[in-house]
Amino acid sequence: MEVEKKTTSGHHILRDIKPYKSMIDGSVIGSRSTHRHHLRQHECVEVGNEKLKPLQVKDANPGGRKDFIIRQFKDMSHKEFKKVMKRSVEKVRGY
Repeated sequence: MEVEKKTTSGHHILRDIKPYKSMIDGSVIGSRSTHRHHLRQHECVEVGNEKLKPLQVKDANPGGRKDFIIRQFKDMSHKEFKKVMKRSVEKVRGY
């Protein structure tokens, strides 16, 4: 028995947004482009759409990262340490 797999091709058209009143300054925003411009103008971002910068550990000496991690573990309680280790083991095992 053969099963036909339906595929759709083509363009997906995204409707424009409904007009809304800005919580920043009370102006009416009526299109996606106006929405994007308004956010940039007021230096705002939509929650969930912001670009996150990776955490960087800044340490001058080569062993700095290792020392940083050791300090983190030393500052943990035994209960916190066990929880972190359990999560790490489960991640490695694929649970």
